[in-house]
Amino acid sequence: MWSMLICPSCERAMRPARFCCDACGVHLEGNFPFPVLCLLSPEEQDFVITFLQVSGNIREMERQYGVSYPTIKNRLNAIVRKLGYEAREEPIPSAMEILNALDAGEISVEEALKRLQGKQGGEIR
Repeated sequence: MWSMLICPSCERAMRPARFCCDACGVHLEGNFPFPVLCLLSPEEQDFVITFLQVSGNIREMERQYGVSYPTIKNRLNAIVRKLGYEAREEPIPSAMEILNALDAGEISVEEALKRLQGKQGGEIR
């Protein structure tokens, strides 16, 4: 995977100008735009690929990266903003809402503890 290249002279973004086919030798020259995902660092690109591989399952992302739900959401929102889009911020539930969800059986004790720890800034970044 490649990221946008920066000009060593003026430090602005460079664009690809020439492509060639290794199989038949055809060359194309022009002023080609980078795909939007090339705006991301290789680490961010890997994060997006992993997110797609797990079909957007944030619990699986938590497991694979060993971090909390808020940390995954923060990374996703930062990537969305970096790509030039507006991130949809989800309201952070209050402690009472978390406890009500636990009482209603909507979440497990472990999930409630994880969410409450995230509210106190206990998530891993």
